[in-house]
Amino acid sequence: MKPVTIAKAFAITVATALALGMVSKALAADNVCSNATLKGTFAFTSTGFITAPPALAGPFAIVGAQTFDGNGTLTAAATVSQNGNIIPVSIAGTYAVNPDCTGTLTAQISPVGH
Repeated sequence: MKPVTIAKAFAITVATALALGMVSKALAADNVCSNATLKGTFAFTSTGFITAPPALAGPFAIVGAQTFDGNGTLTAAATVSQNGNIIPVSIAGTYAVNPDCTGTLTAQISPVGH
């Protein structure tokens, strides 16, 4: 599996999970968001279809649990299925939550290159 394939799928998954895990905009008017407001363990899942390159084309899915520590560090464990190949992965990274409840996340997934 090419590193860019898992990385792209994971980036989409994490961005979605981060957005869903944030304090809602309605609450943001009353409370300022920060790294401390994103703390705890959250389940995530993502599915799709890889179209290129042909050798990797096929269905893709990932499911796992990620933990945000409230200090800007995250860890996760997940299982990837790419075209029927099942791969357990671990994820580590950092995140930053802005006062307006938007944020960024950088993560590394391993193993890559399967």
